[in-house]
Amino acid sequence: MVLFDFDGTLDNSTRSTINYIIAKMKRLHLHPPSHDFIRRLWGKPYKDVMSEVRWHCHWSEEGLQKYFDDISPVEEKISPFPGIDNLIFTLYEKGIVLGIISNRGDSLSSIIERCNINPSYFAVIQNLKGCDFHKPDPRVFEKAIELGNILEIKKEQILYVGDTLIDYEASMKAGIRFVGITSGATTKEEFIKTGLFQEYIFNSPGEITSILNLN
Repeated sequence: MVLFDFDGTLDNSTRSTINYIIAKMKRLHLHPPSHDFIRRLWGKPYKDVMSEVRWHCHWSEEGLQKYFDDISPVEEKISPFPGIDNLIFTLYEKGIVLGIISNRGDSLSSIIERCNINPSYFAVIQNLKGCDFHKPDPRVFEKAIELGNILEIKKEQILYVGDTLIDYEASMKAGIRFVGITSGATTKEEFIKTGLFQEYIFNSPGEITSILNLN
């Protein structure tokens, strides 16, 4: 079983989204943090990220509410990493059980379709609304592990692919193998410093096939 994070792992929108957030703060005359400050929080639920930004930048409660009240009518841009559709199709055709475990607050099925991927390829699609917990709480994997038990997939046969230290922490606490992707929010050096072995760190999600037995 291979489980994926979404933002920064299947979708290459981390940098552009953070830039948009900072631009919005400036437009609302709210003092913004650095790009790197937000990047290091990336992977947490959006409201938790903004709560930490508020305290770091000394916003008032009214300032935070002003930020959330400003709703952009622009449709979110989805930019899947090159070859993601082929990767997912290949894994599915090889009989690997697939899933997505994300801290996103909105539904993922329609977004997955916009990545030119059939949502039916995934046996598990889980976001904040579909779970009582969020990463780094290891209980986010309970449904996937339960499905694995039904399909006679052992926990050590489950792999989680993500781009943040929060993804890594959740996996380690759950006893699930983790692969770090550096094309999202976390650098190779940051993953290594946290304890992830170099052979489990890749530049892009398409490279993970090198550690999977696809024969």
